[in-house]
Amino acid sequence: MLFFRGNHHAMDKYRHGENPFALVTGSSLGIGKAVAVELAALHFNVILHARTVEELEPVKEEIHKLYPGTRVVCLAQDAAVKVDWPHLLNQVKDLNITVLVNNVGTSSPFLPFDSLEKSEDDQIEAVIRVNTIFPTQITRNLLPTLMNNSPSLILNICSGSTYAPMAFLGIYCGSKASNLAWSQSLRNELRLLKRDVECKAVMTGNVATNGNSIPVDTFVPSAKVYAKSLLARADSSGPVYNGYWRHTPQLLICQFLGFFFPSVLDNICANVAKGLLVWRAQIGDKTALKVTDIPKYRHGERPFALVTGATAGIGKALAFELARLNFNVIIHGRTQEKLDPIRNELLEKHPDMSVVCLVQDASKTADWPALIKQLEGLRITVLINNVGASGPVPYNALECATDEQIETVIRVNTIFPTQLTRNLLPNLIENAPSLILNLTSGAALVFPPLLSVYSGTKSSNLAWSQALAHEFHYLKRDVTCKAVMTGSVQSAGHNRAISAFIPTSEVYAASLLARAGTSSLVYAGWWRHALQASVLLRTIVASSDQTLVCQRFFDELSACLRFELGSRRRHKGSVNMAAKYW
Repeated sequence: MLFFRGNHHAMDKYRHGENPFALVTGSSLGIGKAVAVELAALHFNVILHARTVEELEPVKEEIHKLYPGTRVVCLAQDAAVKVDWPHLLNQVKDLNITVLVNNVGTSSPFLPFDSLEKSEDDQIEAVIRVNTIFPTQITRNLLPTLMNNSPSLILNICSGSTYAPMAFLGIYCGSKASNLAWSQSLRNELRLLKRDVECKAVMTGNVATNGNSIPVDTFVPSAKVYAKSLLARADSSGPVYNGYWRHTPQLLICQFLGFFFPSVLDNICANVAKGLLVWRAQIGDKTALKVTDIPKYRHGERPFALVTGATAGIGKALAFELARLNFNVIIHGRTQEKLDPIRNELLEKHPDMSVVCLVQDASKTADWPALIKQLEGLRITVLINNVGASGPVPYNALECATDEQIETVIRVNTIFPTQLTRNLLPNLIENAPSLILNLTSGAALVFPPLLSVYSGTKSSNLAWSQALAHEFHYLKRDVTCKAVMTGSVQSAGHNRAISAFIPTSEVYAASLLARAGTSSLVYAGWWRHALQASVLLRTIVASSDQTLVCQRFFDELSACLRFELGSRRRHKGSVNMAAKYW
């Protein structure tokens, strides 16, 4: 089915100037290849990207055969390694690039499905680097070109797994959630700065490609059909749109359940972990949402709690609150000099407790075997992933950031907590029942401008945490994993005046631990932040794709039906087909 509205196509706006180019990452096969071929059909010149030039030659030949006048440029770069961006983009610096499609992605090693505890640290980093760091950095490096050649378009290919994080796909779900949040935050930023660059996230369901074994079906299009639909719908008014109209009901049902009936969605997600949608007879089963209590994890001889980023702010306050609750504490920081005063203060207040210092710069690659060896013999029952970074300044536009700053934020907020959790899992499983708390942020839900990378990393933590909780439930591990939504908190690193909605770090830490007994996989650390989030999600950001899902559902329904019924080149009987599937 072709999706033209009269003689106008959504991409016509961006085909301007002399020899306009579109750059498609990951375009050697699958969706990326199909999008590149379709862009050539729409009279764009194309820049192809893959790991090697040899992978791109067949695509280049196919485009030249189908559309002889099209210019094709090949960019060879492995997205899983650190990139020399000036050298790479020097090859395309004089081209009139008006469209960037961030399609490159990987789920390895998590397909076929595998658990976090069986993965390797380099595999975790490779997935995050390909799915998050590479798209962010290439966008940052191409922004000056896109702004100079405006109007221009950035399309970030995301995944429906963002709405329903699944067991055994936690890193993948987290990286795609990061792309979704980062894309929306960047869109808000570009509008705030009055840049004539449109940025949109494309939600993708199952697509039949030569990279998977999924057959074409009613709700599974071929890559060619999906690419046509994706580009034809690029003029959608929202920050997020579904690339294929039949994916809309699938994705919106996940959103609807997640917003109004989260416990139902949790049960569904737990049961589709192996790729099978199996409804439980007891849909209200709460086994995945066990009520927990901090004293429950203070068991056995000398239990320890590990807090990352414990040299100041919330992390320091959590360490003192856990000590007050009779836990021995492992405090983590960048240097021994920063940890020693905290250790001495803890021992002065609680002389009978043990305090262990764990020194590691979270922005650097860790020697995990050596690091974990320092913790041998300790019974760790609580892990709190608190360490985080927002960048060199509190608010910074992506176009003003450097590649090093982007990588630092993603490494501190995403790679470090994921790898630490993976390396501590044997200890936590052996000393069960145990608890993992991942501190995330309200920025994961409201997508503020000038905080795009930070917003993306916190959204990643949120999705990954939920997926990991489902994974533990499926594997029958007595380990509870929860995400903690955090609003503004007064601390040394966040010097805000204390108010009705801004507590001190000490007040927040006590509340966070006291509320860990909630049955939800995600909870607000302070009740007033929960009230704040509730109001924000229902009013201020009502246009967000993750809010007011019921209204969004009917808006999408109406738009899709109008779109299908108004298509001049629809297949015969498409009216009946649309009615059938809606």
